[in-house]
Amino acid sequence: MLVLSRKPEQDFRFPSLGVVVRLLSVKGRAARIGIEAPDDISIIRGEVAPTIDNLPVKPNDLTTHEWKNRLNEIKLGLTLAQRNFELGNLDEGQETLVQAIHALSQVEAANSQRNSVESEQLSTERENRILLVEDDPNELRLLAGLLRLEGYDVSTARDGDEAIDHLSNFESIPDYVLLDMRMPHRNGPETVRWIRAQQALHSLPIYSVSATSPDEMGIEVGPDGVNEWFPKPLDPVELINRLHGAQTTVA
Repeated sequence: MLVLSRKPEQDFRFPSLGVVVRLLSVKGRAARIGIEAPDDISIIRGEVAPTIDNLPVKPNDLTTHEWKNRLNEIKLGLTLAQRNFELGNLDEGQETLVQAIHALSQVEAANSQRNSVESEQLSTERENRILLVEDDPNELRLLAGLLRLEGYDVSTARDGDEAIDHLSNFESIPDYVLLDMRMPHRNGPETVRWIRAQQALHSLPIYSVSATSPDEMGIEVGPDGVNEWFPKPLDPVELINRLHGAQTTVA
């Protein structure tokens, strides 16, 4: 049971619910209680205490409609507590107030748990990291934007040298590399050979996205070269489907 002691103008706050319960004043045997809440949750005034002792607290068990109903029940209890105080029924008012505040704390905890679950789910959805290597700035921007919309965490490099600088930090190895073949400074085949020569990166999936062909670039499609070759103009739907398929296979 939650036991509370408040002076006039002191609050009980439930930040994730947007609810504030404030003791406005105490005069004689009466207390005035104020309730602030979002506009879409109506304040109900009634004479019958709601059943609030056994509120569900598992976040995934409640729909949005049910959450609003639970909050309305709690606010009904708070209103009843205030009415009891106004009528001088101090024992009944105090009991109902403590029950309502306790139930509100349960809902607050459940809501925080639900937010935590949603954050973990979002983190899982964005777990797969891609290094996109492309020297054309427009292609780089457009393909990176598409991949991010599909839930990938995308880092970019404009040539093979920048890609190697990124991959040299072995603590942040991506899950996939999407690699153009014809680039300045260090081209695709040279970048692939550097990656395959690193023990920590040898099995890193590399997908070529290029207007050239494997024979033209003298590179193998297989475990010692690139895993797959996507010709330009690129079919983005095929690429996304292959990436999703690779995620499912790994999982």
